[in-house]
Amino acid sequence: MSVTYGRSTLEIVEDMLLKAATPVFNLSRQDAVAMRIQRRELGRDQRLEAEALLEVWEGTRSQMIQADQLFSNKQFVVSRSF
Repeated sequence: MSVTYGRSTLEIVEDMLLKAATPVFNLSRQDAVAMRIQRRELGRDQRLEAEALLEVWEGTRSQMIQADQLFSNKQFVVSRSF
C-alpha cells in the first residue's frame, strides 16, 4: 500500500516565500572575476520585502497573498533581467 502526501497551501506559500528571500545574481562570482564584470543582485527590493515578511510570518491569509505577490514579482524581475 502506497502513501501519498499532499502539501498544504501554507507549505507551498512558505516555500515560495523562502525562494523570494534568496538572493539572485546576474552571474556567478567566479564568472564575474574571470570576465572582470561587476555582479549585481536581481530583485533586491523583493528579497528585502520577503525577508521582512519572514520576520513576522504567522501564515495568515493576507500574509500568504503578500508572499505570493512577492514571489511572482521577483520571478518577473529576474526573468526580465536575463
